[in-house]
Amino acid sequence: MQDLNTFLKISTRHCLLIKSPSAKIIQRKLLYFKKSMAGRNCSGRITVYHKGGGEKKLRRFVDLNRDIYSSLFVLNIERCPIGTRTCFLALVSYPFGVLSYILAPDGMKKGDFSFNYSDAKKKRNVMLQAGFSAPIFSMRPGLTIFDVSTSKFSGGKFARAAGTSCVLRFIDYQRNAALIQLPSKRFYKIAIDSRATYGRASNIYHKRQVLGTAGRNRRAGIRPTVRGVAMNPVDHPHGGGEGKRASGRPSVSPWGVLTKGKPTISKKRKQLEIKKLSIFKQYIRN
Repeated sequence: MQDLNTFLKISTRHCLLIKSPSAKIIQRKLLYFKKSMAGRNCSGRITVYHKGGGEKKLRRFVDLNRDIYSSLFVLNIERCPIGTRTCFLALVSYPFGVLSYILAPDGMKKGDFSFNYSDAKKKRNVMLQAGFSAPIFSMRPGLTIFDVSTSKFSGGKFARAAGTSCVLRFIDYQRNAALIQLPSKRFYKIAIDSRATYGRASNIYHKRQVLGTAGRNRRAGIRPTVRGVAMNPVDHPHGGGEGKRASGRPSVSPWGVLTKGKPTISKKRKQLEIKKLSIFKQYIRN
């Protein structure tokens, strides 16, 4: 727990915050501003509750493809503003002078080296270290990977949040398909020419931090979540009544949809997923 800050003030005595690896911004040309419209539609009306507000943030251009066959030198490890990205970023330099941001794996430090393998050379079982990027057909089953793409040029889609990772279960070279297990333990089929990064996403203690005050949530763009029983009957099915009275019905959303135990996936989509994973049936364990 050396990566967490502790506070002795009464208002924040239970607060635990992640220590920022570096607050210095080296390359401002890799930053951009995006106006936040969270929780509202084009008319300005609230469509999603407990979202909106927050402070203005400068976001980073992050290379999620990493398809340039080259070595990388880590110049700095940085942390994104609160409410944008939980994983740490590594500012890397290519040998020909180009700077870029990539997702930093757990254990990467300033001054380390990384490498991007090419998908043109159909090599299998290449040498991998934490932070090395390679196509799926160059890896072996059983590896822990993150920043996983679904196709060749799609960019990383899965396991990009802090401390997350996927497991490569099986590679079928004849059908050009691979089976991965997502952080939710769900299985997913991807192409073998898609790319992934070996290791685990950084900032593994993110889930242990305690913000301590409501102001940090508000700066991140998270508004208070109001309970249904505290509303009026016109606003929520649980609202109304004299005093703290129970709703008298199972928990539902503001639109009357059951929230406890009812599956949200349609039968048609579930059958399509089962059909897609049928070729890996012997490798999926329930």
